[in-house]
Amino acid sequence: MQKKTDNTTSVYAASPRLSAVLARLDDLSAIPAADLANHPREVPLAVLDSNVVFDVWYWNDKDAQALKTAILEKRLRLVSTPSCLKEFAVVLDRPQFKLSESEQDRLLENVLSHVTVARSSVEGMVRCRDTDDEKFLNLAFETRADFLFTKDKTVLRAGRRLVSLGTKTMKPAEFNGLHLASELS
Repeated sequence: MQKKTDNTTSVYAASPRLSAVLARLDDLSAIPAADLANHPREVPLAVLDSNVVFDVWYWNDKDAQALKTAILEKRLRLVSTPSCLKEFAVVLDRPQFKLSESEQDRLLENVLSHVTVARSSVEGMVRCRDTDDEKFLNLAFETRADFLFTKDKTVLRAGRRLVSLGTKTMKPAEFNGLHLASELS
């Protein structure tokens, strides 16, 4: 396994405020991602890529409502990394969203309140055409997540490699609460 390096902050030209948010996300208390793979689960573990995080918390996309309900009812446990959360924060800061700083903070805090933060120690275990998306695939790999939710075709394709580990890679629209009943049995 290769060591994971996180250079997200160096990739983005960030304002002083965004730099502070990114630094705070780097400093979040986190558990080793591999520990999640080794602990018994009461509820299935899920990784959401950034677009799905937006579908659930910003857009309130109708295709993500069953997923959002499962999250809010704690029938799914979300896991993310500081790197994944930083990607969300950077996108929230884009001018096209026209979000005030307080709106950005509220959305980020809402996401954080539903996520177990993990430190991933692998990279390159599951390759993807878009290397920026490998962090989601590798997190699902390392935690042995039950689900990886994405709408990205390259992630869906690369996610097929996780099936042997028990990870279902799917679009939010394909999810319904019925998937949860069989995950832990």
